[in-house]
Amino acid sequence: MREKLWLIIYAFKNALIGMKRHWVLCLSSVTTVFLTLSLAAVLIIAELHVNRFSENLASDLEIHVVLNDDVLEQETIDSIAAQINDVDNVRETVFSDKDHELEMMIEQKGEPFTAYRGEENPLSHAFFVKVEDETLLEPTRQEIALVPGVQSAYYGGSSVRELVEILQTIRWTAAIFTLLLLILSLYLIYNAIRSSIQSRATEIGVMRTVGATASFIRIPFEIEGTLIGLMGAILPWILMYYGYPVLYHTFGGHLIMPQLSFIPIDQMKQMMAWILFGSGALSGYLASLLAANRYIRKIR
Repeated sequence: MREKLWLIIYAFKNALIGMKRHWVLCLSSVTTVFLTLSLAAVLIIAELHVNRFSENLASDLEIHVVLNDDVLEQETIDSIAAQINDVDNVRETVFSDKDHELEMMIEQKGEPFTAYRGEENPLSHAFFVKVEDETLLEPTRQEIALVPGVQSAYYGGSSVRELVEILQTIRWTAAIFTLLLLILSLYLIYNAIRSSIQSRATEIGVMRTVGATASFIRIPFEIEGTLIGLMGAILPWILMYYGYPVLYHTFGGHLIMPQLSFIPIDQMKQMMAWILFGSGALSGYLASLLAANRYIRKIR
């Protein structure tokens, strides 16, 4: 136990010494990681919100199924509901009686339609159907329209569906650019660690001669790379920590409509802390691992 503790202290000490000796290169790497993760943070926040917007909008897409005028018995209504639920991709079916249909029409088109309340109501019973996969909305609608007793099946959210598709495209684009930025960060840290290793070639050669294991030599460089990644993540997180609440309150918590609501501030802070520090540490560790392993293999 004592020996392991000594090895950990030694590894951290060597990592800090390496960073001090090559502080210019280290500062350059930290600055580059900071800029890279700052851009990545913007893309990640955008991606998280696009995903949230897409889910909220997609959840509002539903098929309005109007029944025939002569469908009045509860047994017939239940039978039609069962057949609709048997259609692939149907997630939920909600019944809407003719009175409820009229109230929605009054809300949408105005008070003149109040004259049709009661016995004068000309509308039919209906269902609102939610689906599992919004991309299959049209084929699902077509299949429901063939169910006996169904007068019509339609959805008025074609523009919403198009918006969801656009948001999905934006999400994938942001994800690709974020990945490219993280790869760039990894490459820059890799170069910094490689230069640090090469400057200590004689020291490493002596250590190998006296029997030091590859892991004993490699661990300080892994710690150094991880610390560079973590240090590069601090400023982006601070900017996000204070900047996101300003953005949130400026827009009142949502864009244009309630469905485009922002992620709550505390939740975003927690998520971005894990993402930024995790990405920084992981990219730093992987870059240093690759650089150290490559060099150590050469001197075996």
